[in-house]
Amino acid sequence: MSDEDKDKSGGVVRPRGLKKLLLGLVVGLLLGGGGAAGFFLFLQPKPAAVAPQPEAAKPVLEAVFVKLDRLSAPVISGDVVLGYMLFDLSLEVKKASDELLVVKRLPALRAAFLREVTSTSIGKPDQPFVVDYDGLTGRLKEVANRELGQGVLSRVLVVQTTRI
Repeated sequence: MSDEDKDKSGGVVRPRGLKKLLLGLVVGLLLGGGGAAGFFLFLQPKPAAVAPQPEAAKPVLEAVFVKLDRLSAPVISGDVVLGYMLFDLSLEVKKASDELLVVKRLPALRAAFLREVTSTSIGKPDQPFVVDYDGLTGRLKEVANRELGQGVLSRVLVVQTTRI
């Protein structure tokens, strides 16, 4: 080793240029990143202003839901009962003013629904354990509108199904 590599106490001296180089790189990256961020935030050309379109008045939906719990339906294949399903239903009433009518007529609706699900299979023709939800809800809506009057219900929704 030469005399330049040792300090006066005999230890090895590390080059001081490495610290300056790293400090210069860090400062350069910070300044470059800050400059790029400033350019993208402040100096970019603004997009052409588009006049906001007046929104058409949207109709206010007053639909309310009436809950119907635990409707029991047999799973039928031919003339054989294979099991039972429990359904939790929600009845979507078109107008809030008709909600009281639906609640008052709930026992009659439940009886009409039971007659419908026991007279016709709830399953798909080729797979009796798979519920035909579209067919079932369509039939239940027809039954409900016959019972309550046309146009009171907009949809019958199956919220939960349990096979027993």
